[in-house]
Amino acid sequence: MITRTKNAQAEHLRTLTVTFLLLASYAIPMRADLSAQSKTPDSTDPSSRFVSLDGARVHYKSFGRGSEALVFIHGWACDLDFWRQQWPAFQGKTRVIAIDLPGHGQSDKPQIAYTQDLFARAVDAAMRDAEVDRAVLVGHSMGTPVIRQFYRKYPAKVLALVIVDGALRPYGDKAMMERFIAPLRGANYKEAAAGFIDGMLGATTPAATREEVKRSMLATPQHVAVSAMDGMNDPAIWTNDRIEVPVLAVLASSPFWPADTEQFYRSIAPKLEYVVWEGVSHFLMMEKPVEFNDALRTFLMKNGFLKGRNERVEESRIIDFGAGLAGPPTRRVQPHYPAKAKKALITGAVVVRIVVDEEVIELLVDENLPRSLVAEIRRAGFEARDVRDVGLRGSPDDEIFKAAIASDSMIITRDRGFASEKRWPAAFTAGVIHVALPGQFSVGSINSRLVGLLTRRTPDSLAGSITTVESRRALTRVVRKRR
Repeated sequence: MITRTKNAQAEHLRTLTVTFLLLASYAIPMRADLSAQSKTPDSTDPSSRFVSLDGARVHYKSFGRGSEALVFIHGWACDLDFWRQQWPAFQGKTRVIAIDLPGHGQSDKPQIAYTQDLFARAVDAAMRDAEVDRAVLVGHSMGTPVIRQFYRKYPAKVLALVIVDGALRPYGDKAMMERFIAPLRGANYKEAAAGFIDGMLGATTPAATREEVKRSMLATPQHVAVSAMDGMNDPAIWTNDRIEVPVLAVLASSPFWPADTEQFYRSIAPKLEYVVWEGVSHFLMMEKPVEFNDALRTFLMKNGFLKGRNERVEESRIIDFGAGLAGPPTRRVQPHYPAKAKKALITGAVVVRIVVDEEVIELLVDENLPRSLVAEIRRAGFEARDVRDVGLRGSPDDEIFKAAIASDSMIITRDRGFASEKRWPAAFTAGVIHVALPGQFSVGSINSRLVGLLTRRTPDSLAGSITTVESRRALTRVVRKRR
């Protein structure tokens, strides 16, 4: 409803702002065929690839192998890096693909119309190029109508859909939406777009996230952004055809969602799991990455799309950092143990929450490791804090053990004393990562070895173990079984 008071007009502008980014995602088609011509754009990033669609390049990243994948689709004016806190959490568990939709990120940006149909075909092009037959598609904001359009066009290729603060119906008629789009067509596009983006960010959005979101979104060319917005007015993408595959919807609590949103979503998607989060903005997967990854992982496990990871290495397992591959374990067992996730965090310690089935293992990093490790771990998609910020600076080892026991945390340290199981208190079972790198290793090299260990290894294979990180390998020896 459009009101006339000054306050109501301001509120209405914010409503439209939120509305549009939730919906933004379409445009007007490119031509029609695709050629699966791919290449690696950056020799330093082997995950990064291009595929040709209608003569223009579409950029995507691929992690792992397999004919089934978890595919991440960003929102309006965003890019695949908005998901960078998600893909490390699922590497090693399933194939992961993240796509820069046409006109966005590193994909080409020709003067064409950017429609939902085009975006859906771009997703298909990337999947074909990556030799992926079926996928769970995760769409944020405009990514929601993108994945829905993909489902319409290629239903046999869809295992499930995940809606991340995205809409399944329009928020207004064409005339109303055109009034909203009009300011973005003019010479003051950057100013108008900045105000629009501000409306999507909440009071609780961290300053760094706010800055990153605005910088990335404002880098999208005006012709792409406006064309995609124009596509939002196409009634063909808002039909009420049913979605028969499992659907997870994670929405940010907002007064702009109609009261019957859940009921409407269920009328379209009978296999719906519907969740509303408080205290987050539109970019909830960036603000609460660990919680989002937990929710996504639980949904995938529940529907049989992600294999369980209860396996533990009972003997030795070696990672060759030179090859970047984990060597096979000498023997595996699959014990069954009740998974009681302990959520306690030591405020300020270097803590990384690693989800293992329903169990949560945290990492408590000692003060003898680089300060910059925290930022590197966060970039890899984990939550991290520093021991020096929790009042444990200079504390004896038994105090570190007590803190680790209290939060069920795995300790990561250079101190060889922690790597002796004889010194472990009876209640300590989380494990230790002992960094035994030579002194000439730079801070960057130390960080890359540790982040590589966390992202390449199956995290639960480290629990209850002593893992020694050397210059060319990481050796894991189980000390205590987790109960």
